[in-house]
Amino acid sequence: MTAGIGVFHAGVEQHWWQGPQSCSGRIPPGLTMEQLKQYLYSARMVRCDEAQWKLMDVSMAGWNAIFSAGLGIVLLKRLLTHLRTRS
Repeated sequence: MTAGIGVFHAGVEQHWWQGPQSCSGRIPPGLTMEQLKQYLYSARMVRCDEAQWKLMDVSMAGWNAIFSAGLGIVLLKRLLTHLRTRS
């Protein structure tokens, strides 16, 4: 599941497919209209289709996909080995 989310997000960053139309965020509760307007105008925009951080030209979403898939493969292999030894 996590590997799939990582692949999806990495694909959005690489523009292989379109991601969500908007990114989510939190707005503090209880603001007046003027405070809300000021908050929204001063908020920093973070784009969903641009990698915010990369290591060796792979984004955090890419690393998430790689490590999650690798861990899933290792766990599946261990499970299959365990089941074979019980038979």
